[in-house]
Amino acid sequence: MPKKSMYWPLTCLLPFTVASSSLLAENLNSSPQNDRVFASKTYFLMAVDNEIGFNIQEQDVPTLLGVSEMDKEDTETIYFGMRKAMLKYAARTWDAGIAASYGKEVGRVIGWHTMDIETDPAVEQVRNKLLLFRYAQQYRSSNALIEKYHQYLDRDAAKIQANSVDFISHCEPLEPHSEFAFYQTLGSVLPKGNRAFMMAFHFETLAPCQKMELGQWLDQHGSSLSTSDLQKALNEFGNNSSN
Repeated sequence: MPKKSMYWPLTCLLPFTVASSSLLAENLNSSPQNDRVFASKTYFLMAVDNEIGFNIQEQDVPTLLGVSEMDKEDTETIYFGMRKAMLKYAARTWDAGIAASYGKEVGRVIGWHTMDIETDPAVEQVRNKLLLFRYAQQYRSSNALIEKYHQYLDRDAAKIQANSVDFISHCEPLEPHSEFAFYQTLGSVLPKGNRAFMMAFHFETLAPCQKMELGQWLDQHGSSLSTSDLQKALNEFGNNSSN
């Protein structure tokens, strides 16, 4: 995707004049005690887009996906798909009369202000990984690329397993593949509220071999799972004694 096409829906949706940027800054910089809401849907979506760019940037995509090498064009497309889906969701919440009550706390609409310990870097990493998978999978082009890189990791996993002397020796090298499979599935089943974050944090506590076993199971069953199916599998593999 050419870079110049990256932002055209945003520029159409969010016209930026001197007056509008001034009002946006006033809203974003107001004190926590100030309950002012955004004057219009346009200003609100501008603030949401600002929140997206502050929390996840294009160069963060490979790290959050756990892919060591990505084409720049693929990175742009996945990032674009995530942002477009987030803005579409934010627009719907505004239309439903929900977003107006948040004032300047626009992050609550798309899930950035769900955790009390959101400033912890480890929490931020998990949260952003979950949000990237969740929203990028809702846009056809970015979802196709997520499928593509999952297949790359599948091939890498097969090579690692073929060259490892025993079961334990390939658990840790397979963590990127296991994590990709888990977050891809979790992002697609879309648990409500904090449940997605709790499931993600549970997964992060698993040992490498537990993650690997769950990842392999998800490769076989992921496309047909419900939230309760994923929770059950997470509990089951989490109780396994693999190290």
